Amino acid sequence: MGGVTNTGGRDRLLWLLLLGVGVFNAADYFLTLYALSRGMREGNRVMDLIVDTVYFPKVKLVLVPLLLLLLWLNRQRVGKRLYVYVWIIFIAYFLLMVYYAWLFWEVFV
Repeated sequence: MGGVTNTGGRDRLLWLLLLGVGVFNAADYFLTLYALSRGMREGNRVMDLIVDTVYFPKVKLVLVPLLLLLLWLNRQRVGKRLYVYVWIIFIAYFLLMVYYAWLFWEVFV
């Protein structure tokens, strides 16, 4: 019975992490647009190639959430290493949000 509870707890944690990544991703999209409107440039070289195209919002607001859903639906197949990968992505996005906070405080305040 403890294994079922553990799996449920891990699934809940994974769901929250994926949700957090999704929220951070959406925030990154809007914060990037704001920064670009203030004369800054996209720091990600790959995204910089599409930032001024119709693909930018499609990638950030459609493709990324679909990939997160795909991860959720395949969590049993991927196994425990998925938690490590999602934690890394979550922490990277969290640090990006800290960078945005610092950047906007230093530049725009």
